[in-house]
Amino acid sequence: MTKYLVFKNNGELAAPNPPGSAEDFACEIARVVERQGTPREWFMSFPADSSEATFYTIKGELRYSIELDEEKIETWENEFEPLLQKIHDVDDAVDNAYCEISQAINDLQDRIDQTSTGCSDLELVDDMDIEYGFQAISRPNEQKFTTHISEYFSIQAYRP
Repeated sequence: MTKYLVFKNNGELAAPNPPGSAEDFACEIARVVERQGTPREWFMSFPADSSEATFYTIKGELRYSIELDEEKIETWENEFEPLLQKIHDVDDAVDNAYCEISQAINDLQDRIDQTSTGCSDLELVDDMDIEYGFQAISRPNEQKFTTHISEYFSIQAYRP
């Protein structure tokens, strides 16, 4: 098991970690745990016992330590990443449903507003409250998911 230190890449760090490397996976895992939508390129990782890790730790750029081996990397790729995608799929489905319903309501109101005789005084959507319905819809608990990731990969967070 190797411990990797993950740093915020403020543009002063070396070239990005090679795609598919353990360091690259450490950056991706840190990005997910941070839950800020930060691009992977904004992170850089080095083995904890490297001179680069020591240098950037002294500079105060350390954000996370993550323990990885081949088995954990495979688990990330085969279990955690697909599960994260499904979490995002649920969020997207809820968001899309909200948008579609809102649009349908707007279209209905527009049609009522365009009529000049028999239906112009109808109030069909005034009492509709879709906000309440969508607030009541539970979404997957991403905080629990990232906490589980942190435990599985023995992640320690460091804030500058």
